[in-house]
Amino acid sequence: MRLTMKRSKKNTVLFIILLFIPILAIGQEEISSRNHYRNARQYLVAEARYELSRETIHTSQDEDTIAEAMKDLITYSHSLQKNEEALADVEALIGGLDENSELYGRANLAKARLLMRLGNTDDALALMKRGVHEKWKENAFWEINDGLLETGQIDVCAVDEYERNAGDEYDRELRKFYGIGADFSIFFLRLYGMKHTNPEKSAMDDVFPNLKPSTWRPQALNIARALCLAGDRRFEEALAVLNEVEMQLNDNRDEEVMVGYDEKNDIPFYKAVVSLLGGKDAETVHTALQNYMDLHPQEPTLIVNRIMELTYELEKDVLGEMKKISVLTGFLIQSDIVNNELIKSKIPENKIASIYDLHQQSLCWNNQFDESAQICKFVMENYPQTLAGANCAMNWARYISWREQDIDGAERILNGILGEANHDVLVPWVKHSLAEIALKRGDKLKALGYLNDILRLIPESDASAQARCREQAVVLKEQIFNY
Repeated sequence: MRLTMKRSKKNTVLFIILLFIPILAIGQEEISSRNHYRNARQYLVAEARYELSRETIHTSQDEDTIAEAMKDLITYSHSLQKNEEALADVEALIGGLDENSELYGRANLAKARLLMRLGNTDDALALMKRGVHEKWKENAFWEINDGLLETGQIDVCAVDEYERNAGDEYDRELRKFYGIGADFSIFFLRLYGMKHTNPEKSAMDDVFPNLKPSTWRPQALNIARALCLAGDRRFEEALAVLNEVEMQLNDNRDEEVMVGYDEKNDIPFYKAVVSLLGGKDAETVHTALQNYMDLHPQEPTLIVNRIMELTYELEKDVLGEMKKISVLTGFLIQSDIVNNELIKSKIPENKIASIYDLHQQSLCWNNQFDESAQICKFVMENYPQTLAGANCAMNWARYISWREQDIDGAERILNGILGEANHDVLVPWVKHSLAEIALKRGDKLKALGYLNDILRLIPESDASAQARCREQAVVLKEQIFNY
């Protein structure tokens, strides 16, 4: 009897092992397929990546690989012909999918993005909002944002942002699921971006009339009015409205809390933003930010996110508001968020690194190059695996090449960043720096090689921050030919 039991246990273990091997094999096969796709695209130029993504959508059997290929398809199909081709590819894929599969939702969101690019905004938004209600994989709200922003419909995006946070279209369960129904910081960033890219637009004329009173946030429309005024650069009027709202909130605090959202906790942040952009001194801005922190003692990540979101928007205006970023990042660097180890431990390492990185960039725009360089050195040594660490390493290399004439050391650092191959977004900028070094050595041919790489990596239609690198590469290339 004992012998039989031993054999039974042995057979059971063997059965479990045999059962587990195919599961492992399937998992490894899926990972292998995705990695194979990633490796195949790594050194391809934009046109080749577009063709690879199309081929993969038609031939791959792995859903995650197809989903990644669809993202690339969206990224590299920036022309009318390519959008039409991509739409046909995605629609063909959808026709063979189970409507209950994750890939079905992902594919329909990709279809919506392409429809929007082709001018069919109404159908695209309807499909995206269907995705919101059905909770498709990939956050449909992000697709709404990205689609409207890339097609220049920032005013529509601002209205949508207000509605998702204060409107009645989404019930309590959906708001909880997506984490919406929050402050209006992103709403303001949409207004600010609209005015920056389209100065003839007016938030008070083109956005505010399309906003509706909220049934569950009584002061939402008044706050939106203040932010629309600020979006139109009418900062003193905006502050006056915010002060009025704050007084009303103080008089009706219990009523606001009972409704379900306490607007008063966000007013100091709005005041900080308006004060910063309106030219108030750093002390005024820091006082408002400290008040905001004091009202959110258990939410350091929220504080960092809100401030960093604003800095990323200001970063786009490299000739104007970029200089003001150091007021925001300087506040964070001096605060308990960075200096209290217990609080700091709650913030992802890459975000801490990004705070320093944005601070050094702003210092550069304020001509504080030596101070910026020291921060770069600190970040590259303490946060080497982050994107910010790699960016700071690149800027440190540029600094020692210029200030210390250490061209060899700079080149080693830059080639080291390329060798890591972890940060695709930096590759064009690194190659631009290497082109400058090649020119310092008098090697025009090598410099042209780097510049041509940049032009192949970044399509002419690219509207992201990478477009700036492409523009600089074109200018430098012209200088070489005209020298």
